[in-house]
Amino acid sequence: MKKVNNISVIRRLNAQLKTLKSFTQEVQKYLPEEWRDYCEVVRIDIPGKKIVISTSEQSLVTPLRFMQNPLLAHLKREFNALKGVSSIECIYTPLTLKRQREKRELLNSPSAAAACQEAATQCPPALKDALTKLGKTLRKET
Repeated sequence: MKKVNNISVIRRLNAQLKTLKSFTQEVQKYLPEEWRDYCEVVRIDIPGKKIVISTSEQSLVTPLRFMQNPLLAHLKREFNALKGVSSIECIYTPLTLKRQREKRELLNSPSAAAACQEAATQCPPALKDALTKLGKTLRKET
């Protein structure tokens, strides 16, 4: 992988991330509330005339496809840059930001880490090593 030395490349990537976040927020406003945490815009392909929305729930892919036309009309009203976009592609990706946050919260649990450390002091050596490693993992931030 190439080393990124150019600050302009980093700035361009940051601008693209902000744009995706902005589009994701607008898409989420339009979606039913219970779907919002599971959907995000992952690509805006103006030359290819499509927007790609990713969801972590397979059960949402088909309903999102059925919402494609009204959602696209809504986005075109909100963003003039999307006038040429003609489709929305819905894809399934098993891990989204919501799941990453949940995983991070689970792995950063001082109380669970303390419980593992306490249990490790009162068990056989083989189990003690496993509980000690688990306690260290639960304290780490990912």
